[in-house]
Amino acid sequence: MFAEDVMLVLARYNGGYHSHRNVLERTKVPAVCHRHIATERYIKAGLDADGFAEPASDYNDVDEALMTLCDHCNVDGFDTELAESQVQPSLF
Repeated sequence: MFAEDVMLVLARYNGGYHSHRNVLERTKVPAVCHRHIATERYIKAGLDADGFAEPASDYNDVDEALMTLCDHCNVDGFDTELAESQVQPSLF
């Protein structure tokens, strides 16, 4: 495998539709909004880099999750304003 074939997820912000088990810590995050964060411990253990998760109370939907991720990870360059009047188009 070449280096360009490797994808490393540094952070992802999930909704509360499932619980998550932190394998190394032997803890469980209940089915609440939670953020996955890449850690050196998980990489060295040969696990998914973003295998560690913690509960999050600073977002409740996908728009807020995106805004929060951008804020926490210092992402800029696109508009993260909430568009309450915007309706997601049907995929089907």
